[in-house]
Amino acid sequence: MFNTKTVVHLIGDPCLKLYRHGKSYWYFAFDDDGLCDTHRIYVKHLNDLPLDMWVNEGRTFAAAMRAKRER
Repeated sequence: MFNTKTVVHLIGDPCLKLYRHGKSYWYFAFDDDGLCDTHRIYVKHLNDLPLDMWVNEGRTFAAAMRAKRER
């Protein structure tokens, strides 16, 4: 079993957080000095997905957000 702190720590991006929205889904929130967005993951429980999938989703989302800033 793992928790949100583990997921965010392994991703290693200080602008990324992971939150639960009610009982319906989880979402990554990216906030870097005005560049903000969210990415939803539709699972009820954090451990419904393997840890490596959470890390991959978070890193991919953070990289896409950073690419937006470079444009």
